[in-house]
Amino acid sequence: MSEKKPLEVLIINSRQDDRQEWLALPTDADKVRALFDRLGIEPIPFSQGPKADYYVSMADNLPFPELDAVIGKPNTIDGLNWLAARLDALDETELATVRAAMAVGNYYRLQDVIALTYNTEFYVLVPHVHNEADLGRYYLNDSGMVQMPEEWKAGIDPAQFGAHIMGQEKGRFTPQGYLVPSGDEWKEVGRANIPEEYKAEFGKPTPAKEKQSVRDALKHTGQPGKDAPAKPRTKHHGPEL
Repeated sequence: MSEKKPLEVLIINSRQDDRQEWLALPTDADKVRALFDRLGIEPIPFSQGPKADYYVSMADNLPFPELDAVIGKPNTIDGLNWLAARLDALDETELATVRAAMAVGNYYRLQDVIALTYNTEFYVLVPHVHNEADLGRYYLNDSGMVQMPEEWKAGIDPAQFGAHIMGQEKGRFTPQGYLVPSGDEWKEVGRANIPEEYKAEFGKPTPAKEKQSVRDALKHTGQPGKDAPAKPRTKHHGPEL
């Protein structure tokens, strides 16, 4: 099995279009700060706080192509980082449900799709059911919801039965299968405020650990190295500068 590739977005310096680089998501503040340094991107004043001077051009390695429509210039790295982390948390069935819902629902913006990733249980997706006849046969033979002798089922037109059920359930056919509301309540997601764990653009980088050579470490401990003569230990009354 081939290793899953991370979602990537192309970050472009708004002032210098030739300075651009792919960024793998999810990411963290250290990687974003290093990317900004390489591309010469700096924060600029914005009505609601600082905004880095870049834009998102395109995406690669999306789990399904419908996501491409919600990724573009208005998006921020933090918002896309949130989306990428949420997509990574979904299994194949949940991803298929999100894809099916995007095909028939009003999920046109990044924040709408993010909210959808928290609400996969709002829908039930029945794979391999793509028309009324498929739906009728599924309910008659596979769902376990129709209890009657098999010879009686033979007298029911599956297409008419499926059309009746579809009208009752308000379901929709999608390329992924039959999608129907589950009856679960929609969970609201605070779309305006990105959770701290997904903020990378202006997050605090991890403090760099000072790297010491063995000889430097020995100097600080007062122990001589192989090539250095032992020095008398002296008392220090404060930290060394």
